[in-house]
Amino acid sequence: MFNPTLIEKYEEYKKATGRYTELDLNDVVFKTKRIYSDNPDEMVCIKRMGFTPKRDPEGDIDWFKVSDMNAIDGLYIDNPNTKEKTTMELVRYAVDKKNTGKSEKLIPIKKGDILISFKLTVGVVKIYNSDKHAYCNEAIDILTVNKDINNRYVAYNCIIEYPKYGTQTNNGMTLNDESKKEIKIMIPEPVDGYSSLEIQEAIVEFIDYQKAQTENLTHKMTLLKHDISKTARVILSKVFEMKDPFISEQFDNWAKLKSYNVTSSDFNFISVSLSDTNYFKFVKGKNHYIKSYNTSHPGDIPLATGSVKNKSIAYYVEAINEDDVVRINCVSFNKDGDTKVFYRDFPFAMDRHHVAILPENNINALYLYFSMLNILNHVQYEWGENTASVENMSTHTINTPDITTNYSSNELQEILSEFIGTFNVWKKKMLNLANSVQDKSNMLDKVFLNEVFKGQSNGE
Repeated sequence: MFNPTLIEKYEEYKKATGRYTELDLNDVVFKTKRIYSDNPDEMVCIKRMGFTPKRDPEGDIDWFKVSDMNAIDGLYIDNPNTKEKTTMELVRYAVDKKNTGKSEKLIPIKKGDILISFKLTVGVVKIYNSDKHAYCNEAIDILTVNKDINNRYVAYNCIIEYPKYGTQTNNGMTLNDESKKEIKIMIPEPVDGYSSLEIQEAIVEFIDYQKAQTENLTHKMTLLKHDISKTARVILSKVFEMKDPFISEQFDNWAKLKSYNVTSSDFNFISVSLSDTNYFKFVKGKNHYIKSYNTSHPGDIPLATGSVKNKSIAYYVEAINEDDVVRINCVSFNKDGDTKVFYRDFPFAMDRHHVAILPENNINALYLYFSMLNILNHVQYEWGENTASVENMSTHTINTPDITTNYSSNELQEILSEFIGTFNVWKKKMLNLANSVQDKSNMLDKVFLNEVFKGQSNGE
């Protein structure tokens, strides 16, 4: 029987849509059917498997792999455009060299067919919704449903059923045909006023209705995360001027709470160029820390490479020279590709893709880090000529606070860094909350599907 919570949701759906108002799910009896069986009368579809022809980059036939399916959002494949193409001639050569025309593998994927992965990533389910002929590899089942069977109903079943019967092999998870015989598709028997197909359609529409609720929530969380990140970037840029009324008010309230004897009106910023050697020293990474050395000379010195995560270190090496090790708190950055900036508060060495900026003459390392983050929020460096080289980075300036009656410049930098840190904590908490809501929303889709299909009573 369906659980009371699911029936309650179903009643809400009927009330909201005016659909299937006379259909009581608890009156429906389900008969066990299968996608694959030794008894053809028990099957809800014709199942066949893909194959691998030779590919042609100029080909006009799409050829699906599981990765192509994974790259498509939603349940439907509306506009097929696979990474690898083939031709009808290559298809025939692969499966019907004698040109008899009798191989079932010659049958292309057709509109309405269900594609399901059964190797490695088990249970990726898509419905082909195009008139273009296509084929797929042997890790994918093609299901063509029988008359009076709703393909979306079977597809939703398979999302839950396929992963249940996967077997671990040396090549990952897989299902053989014997395993597929265990897959159950519970088909509703007719009730007064509703055929089996109509009941399948009612259940599918109910599922779609619930999915729309979770998808709407997921979309809202995506927009929220974008707004949070954008707000944090704007706040960061305004802090280094202290002219924005909102930022000034927030800082004054925060400073009062922290018992700091300074207000936003006390700040007077001085522009300092990163090329000024009185304040900054650039240190380039060394060519000799190549991958072969990294793996053959393990040690206890972290090696900063083309890392993209703060303090994410892939290698620990034996330093070739003591001068290769940076031992003061500083900022480092990837000079190639998608440049990221990092605050380093531990000894480390660098390969040639990394550069460090050592703060001098009362420049605070954490304040420099936040200043560099602000710079990279407005300037994007890439590969080629537009790299984050020492020469390019040296063209930037940062604003440092002048001394006040109560604090030195370095102390004010520490205070502003702490203030920025409070916003970063807020940003992290908000993003974690939004991600948590998204994760729960996505999880609820499968939980809901599972509740729908496990609650179907068997009339046998």
